[in-house]
Amino acid sequence: MKLNRILIYLLSATLFLLIYAPLYEWWCTTGVGNLLGGVATSDFNDVVVLVLAVVGVVLAALMPSQLSDQGNQWVRIIAGCLCYVIVVMSVAFNDRFVHFSAVPWFRYTDSLLCALLTFCFVSSIRTCKNRKNETVRHRGSRCIYVDDTDEIDFLGRSDLVDHIYEHISEMGINPNGAVGVAVTGGWGAGKSWLLSQVQRNLAAGGEICVDFKPWLYGENDMARSFYLTLEATLRENGMRMEELKKAVSEIDNDSLVGVGKAFMSLLGALSDNGGRERAVQRIKNKLRASGRRIFVFIDDCDRLAHRELMQVLSLIRNAGDFPGLTYIMAFDRQVAEELIGSEKGMNYIGKMFNLTVDLPPVSDDVIADYLYRSASEIIEMDYDMENPYKRINITRYLPTVRDAKKYLNLLSTDYHRHQGRFKKYHYCEADFCLLELLKYKYSDLYYGLEADHKRYLKTENSGWNSPSLIPDESVITDMGQYQLLSSIFRTLNDSRDPYSLIGVANSEYFPMYFEKELQVKYPDRYDIHNALHCGTLPSKVKEWFENGLRGVVGYVSSVHSSMTRKDVFLCMSECIWQLCERRQPGTELGTLTYGFGKDGLKHGFKHIMNIIRQTPQIGLMTFQHLISDGDPDVETHQDGVLEIIEEHGHVWEMMGIWLDQLRSVNDSDYPYSEVRYYVMRLWDRLMKDYRQDESMTMNIIDVLGECTLEDTFELMVLPLICADPRRWLGATVTIVKDDDKEYFLLKSRAVHALFGSLDRAFDELDMIRNMTSKENLGYLDAYTRMVRYLAEISIDKDEFTIHANYGDISIIEAIESNPLHESVILGMNSYMPIGHAIAQIKEMPFWKGECLRIHRADPGYYFGTEI
Repeated sequence: MKLNRILIYLLSATLFLLIYAPLYEWWCTTGVGNLLGGVATSDFNDVVVLVLAVVGVVLAALMPSQLSDQGNQWVRIIAGCLCYVIVVMSVAFNDRFVHFSAVPWFRYTDSLLCALLTFCFVSSIRTCKNRKNETVRHRGSRCIYVDDTDEIDFLGRSDLVDHIYEHISEMGINPNGAVGVAVTGGWGAGKSWLLSQVQRNLAAGGEICVDFKPWLYGENDMARSFYLTLEATLRENGMRMEELKKAVSEIDNDSLVGVGKAFMSLLGALSDNGGRERAVQRIKNKLRASGRRIFVFIDDCDRLAHRELMQVLSLIRNAGDFPGLTYIMAFDRQVAEELIGSEKGMNYIGKMFNLTVDLPPVSDDVIADYLYRSASEIIEMDYDMENPYKRINITRYLPTVRDAKKYLNLLSTDYHRHQGRFKKYHYCEADFCLLELLKYKYSDLYYGLEADHKRYLKTENSGWNSPSLIPDESVITDMGQYQLLSSIFRTLNDSRDPYSLIGVANSEYFPMYFEKELQVKYPDRYDIHNALHCGTLPSKVKEWFENGLRGVVGYVSSVHSSMTRKDVFLCMSECIWQLCERRQPGTELGTLTYGFGKDGLKHGFKHIMNIIRQTPQIGLMTFQHLISDGDPDVETHQDGVLEIIEEHGHVWEMMGIWLDQLRSVNDSDYPYSEVRYYVMRLWDRLMKDYRQDESMTMNIIDVLGECTLEDTFELMVLPLICADPRRWLGATVTIVKDDDKEYFLLKSRAVHALFGSLDRAFDELDMIRNMTSKENLGYLDAYTRMVRYLAEISIDKDEFTIHANYGDISIIEAIESNPLHESVILGMNSYMPIGHAIAQIKEMPFWKGECLRIHRADPGYYFGTEI
């Protein structure tokens, strides 16, 4: 690779040597060349050139930092080539350039340009190198989180550091002995960081600081090790303390036994050392005379065993009780009390120290903000993520910074292990972060969810991310586990965070967060973005469903705010059709008596409404794309929706979308006029097609059963029945077989859809009678008598049979001569005693007098309530 570059450079230089003469002649013929080569030598021109040089240096320094690394590479290439050009031109044509007036041997153009280009070249190299180092440091910081006494103060304790520093630095020397300062706090509360910052400030002020680590030594070696450490530190700071070495010798003598101890005692008497006590006294005198203050930092005392901790405390008040020394010791109060024993505890420790500083507990906000910043770096998010750690009392699960770092290491490991999946699919990073917290704190529960989430979660069919998985409080008894699960598996009532719509609480996306190897497929995130940008999302929805991808409705709901109204309704209607196509229809008797085959049931209107109600995102998206109440002119806000109604094939799905809004939303400021407008446009479209397809009969009746407009009968039902009463009234009639007899009964849901309520049915039947043709009058009379008869025997009656009280049974007997017989839609007839059939009718809303339509006080707005 290097050889190839060298050859390229040599070829480039050779090529330039061949063309530099004509190139220079061209340069001199340009305006700039004539200017630089034609300006006369003068002091004023020297000043102008120097000013231009300063400006050029500033620009040359700033330009590389504004470019990407690739751009900086081109800066280096161009600057190097131009430097080479200028140098060659300067050698070959030095007389053509203007010289400085003050320095005749120094020329304007070649020297000035070479300097600027060289500076630009060097700045570019340094910029790239700095960025590379920053990238390495940034990546390295995400590898593993450890205790670091040099990290920034994210706990907000710089003021406390300054307070401790000022307090102990202003203390004078205690001539009688040492001063003790205790810094207490829980495990991982930042004691080591605080001690290091205080030590750094003292050292910067010229004070002598000793870093003593008692947990490196045994209990019998504590005083000896301290004397040696102190002597070495003093020697480094220009103080010779031979007395400390002599004290060490005395300690060594004390450890001898037998003849050795007798010999050393005789040697000490001859040399007049005076023993260990005399050596300690000499140390005190020497330190008192020096007037220097010495700060001894002792950290991690809560790591020590009982006897070792007692040795350290003894050191402070006995073996190391020297004038000028200030001991700053950090430990966990609770651990120290347990080590010392309940009979002494902190009362004993309190006697060792003149000042005790209790570190305040770490707050929820501090830990949450630290985790948020660190998790953002790990996950490399390209958008603003909510702070998931503020959903909970985070210190309940991660009480210290050390806990937080251990959790971040787990988060980093798991994220980088599945990084490819994150790049390919949309993830709710907030949910992932809390799931990792669940894994860190309650690993058994986490793996239990992965194995069988139905043991711990139940389903709730509401909210944007419906169907939502929520914790089952009857199973999760631990409050900490329940609160954490509730913050992860929650039902969303708004769409302010679109990525949370595809979170782990949505049952469609649950496997994506847990399975090691995905057994299902999801739409690619880049495919979604491209389709959204190109306006091809509706066709993509169909393709994703056909390819068996999951969670398509959730993806549509997560990006709906970036789509046009037309595309939103196209996507929703396509989703409904595809969901109906993939759902196996039931075989309940009430459905099959409609006369549908199994295939026809798939896209029946009743099935469509079931899909819409089981997918709340559809209703929520529709509401978000309604026009404002401030401008009730619907036609000015069609935005292609009317075009869909006229041309699109999913008319039934569109009707279901709007009727769902008509029934379910009851806010007083709801734009009822728009819903009504589109319902009537869809109804007109259906009326163009229904005569050609008899199978649409029950679908249209189901549409009427969902329509809650108060004037539904006048606008929709009356024209239908007057045109063909046998078809539409016959669609409400069914036959029940009781032994060897057959009886006419009414399909309660169908007759409710036509007339709205039993009270209004007879008046509306009279309206039909007045408007229908003469040949249908006999049929209407038979139908009306049957309705009256069934009403009489169904309302407020407790008998299970009609034979005892009512003799006109021929009204409902299915005899051949009855005109009702010819209009019954074929289907699966029910086999049950007529008394039981009547008893079931009594419980239906129509026969109980309930009204299907909703009265609205203002025709332009929705004031009703849901039935």
